[in-house]
Amino acid sequence: MLPQVGNLPWWCTGLTAAVLLWRGTLAVQARTLPGRWGRTALLAVTLIATFATHRTLLGRDAGVTLVIVLLALKTLELRARRDAFVIFFLSFFAMLTNFFYSQSLMTALTMLVALLGLLLAQYTLTGFDASAHMTEETHNAAVTGPRGIVNSILVSIVAGWVLLIGLTYAIQSYDGAIGTKTLVPPAQIFIDAVGATGGKLLLLIAIGAQLFCGMASVTANSRMIYAFSRDGALPAADKWHRINPRTRTPTNAIWLAAGGAFILGLPYLFNATAYAAVTSIAVIGLYIAYVLPTFLRLRQGDAFERGPWHLGRWSRPIGIVAIGWVAFITVLFMLPTASPVTRLTFNYTPVAVLAVLGFAGIWWIVSARHWFTGPKMQGSAEELAAIELELERLA
Repeated sequence: MLPQVGNLPWWCTGLTAAVLLWRGTLAVQARTLPGRWGRTALLAVTLIATFATHRTLLGRDAGVTLVIVLLALKTLELRARRDAFVIFFLSFFAMLTNFFYSQSLMTALTMLVALLGLLLAQYTLTGFDASAHMTEETHNAAVTGPRGIVNSILVSIVAGWVLLIGLTYAIQSYDGAIGTKTLVPPAQIFIDAVGATGGKLLLLIAIGAQLFCGMASVTANSRMIYAFSRDGALPAADKWHRINPRTRTPTNAIWLAAGGAFILGLPYLFNATAYAAVTSIAVIGLYIAYVLPTFLRLRQGDAFERGPWHLGRWSRPIGIVAIGWVAFITVLFMLPTASPVTRLTFNYTPVAVLAVLGFAGIWWIVSARHWFTGPKMQGSAEELAAIELELERLA
């Protein structure tokens, strides 16, 4: 029998909800936050109520009760605009912790597994950024870029949902798919559902889809590498920024994108758990990159100059929800996907993400902050004409 986790006291839920509602009202109305004495009074009430309920301020139950309320009280110290994403994340985390703690351990674990299944849906929706990376090669990029992103998401929602639902309901035996001799669970699912011949045909279609997906990914990545190198934001930028005079494409950037993807996927050949880590790294890294412009736009507030494609008055609330959601899935997809956790089943996603962020942060502190001034503007008639002349000369 799994142990039953005790329910939180009713006043904890009520006080947490009241504080968060109060904080949200202050943010919307742009009113002054409570002073130190007001926060101290609420803290004192919390400590007294916790001691009266649990007869101690230590231990598991008292500790969880204090953490949840203190997270809510912390939002009363945060400024409305600059820390809007922190307010949402702390609020969401507090309420989620409150809910999970009130459930049995079995229910909590079941819900955790269901939440980890969101990795499939989040992975399906990635890739819409390719439209943004290719905007430099389109007309009226301020409109066609966002339109391509939105259309890509809509298509992925419908097609991805159909694919995931069909594949999930086609599973005949979970243990049989995991322990298949083919070493490829989806292939075994296809074979169990439609037979060997039909399964091979479906697998061939999946391989073709992956080929086209890989081509699109390399194309978009090479354009990102080219743009970052143009701005001097990558090591050996001059090498990756070169244009092949024959194909008029950034060939070096293409090879770097393909080589990096190949190296990242190598661990899967030796450890099946590495596949989940690779997909988690892709999802977390992409969504962090997606949400950073949203975060910066929220920080800029009314000073942000909108383009022709925008969300109007819904921009801020949708931005806050997006930042909170990305913060949530970033933590979620770093959790282990197998039990018990060993050297072979450990989720190495946090290591990879921290390695990238650490490298970028150290490089910025040591070198880049002294010379990087932002993206370089390129695209005037004179500059484009000069580039064309240079390519014709090299050809």
